[in-house]
Amino acid sequence: MKKIVIVTVILLLFVGVFVGCSGGGGTQPKTSQVNVSVVDDSGNALSGVSVKMGSYSGTTDNGGKYTFSNVNSGSYTIEASKDGYNSATTDMTVGEGETKAADLTLKTTVTAEEISNFSNLNSYKEVIETQSSDGTHQEIEILMAQKGKQQKITVTDLKTGEIQFALYIDGDKAKIKSDDTWVDIPFSQVSGMSAGFLNFAQSMVTGVQDSYNVAVRTPSGSASYSIERAGSETINGYPTIKYVMKGKTTSGVQQAIAEADVWTISSGTYKNYATRMIITINSNGKVDTMRVDVSDLNNVVISGN
Repeated sequence: MKKIVIVTVILLLFVGVFVGCSGGGGTQPKTSQVNVSVVDDSGNALSGVSVKMGSYSGTTDNGGKYTFSNVNSGSYTIEASKDGYNSATTDMTVGEGETKAADLTLKTTVTAEEISNFSNLNSYKEVIETQSSDGTHQEIEILMAQKGKQQKITVTDLKTGEIQFALYIDGDKAKIKSDDTWVDIPFSQVSGMSAGFLNFAQSMVTGVQDSYNVAVRTPSGSASYSIERAGSETINGYPTIKYVMKGKTTSGVQQAIAEADVWTISSGTYKNYATRMIITINSNGKVDTMRVDVSDLNNVVISGN
């Protein structure tokens, strides 16, 4: 009986060792490691950045580094965010037992207050060029003086060079050009039209300002914006800083992608006024572009007609 017990114990030990060597119920999957590095748009390491990857999260150290350990295999979106910066993301697929690296750059947030509208200017020249997906190519030139009391508006078909419309306003008097002849017309009949032209560029600038204040990323089905500085140059005789704003709106299968290049005056009396805007909108493959130049700020003189 004693021999039987001893043999049984030995067999149990042998089986235990065998099962242990073979992994019992199966080999446990090996976890992985993802090393994240975050810098600003000048290449400097960013500390205190919140980084997320699925259910994993952490904060970068003084060297802009964070390591996700014991990561299960799968597909992930890594997101880095910090106050004062636009968020950044990158997609990554992690295999079993891998060590991977993710490098992200956060760009400094630009605020809407850096752009002013034209409501307090006495005069300016505004040239609007539009090109639509239907082939229309127009130029609208607006000369505004004395806070809008004096105006000259000209609409030209850039495909033919033909002036399609011309309007001159001086106080309560107005003229419209028809067949190369100026015709007097009551101001009351054109006041709404002139106000619409004058407000056109201002509303565009307001749209850019509003977009600055929208969160960098919003849920699907609403608007998403990002904005960054893109150098400096002289435009319309003014020193400027160029900003690039990109946006996207989606609703079901409909999608519109817009990009606006905005040049704001960087110094002098008219600092923070936009002197040029170029907007491109791609709506389901149909592309429309618009260019607005605003110059001669407080320096427009309109001669009579």
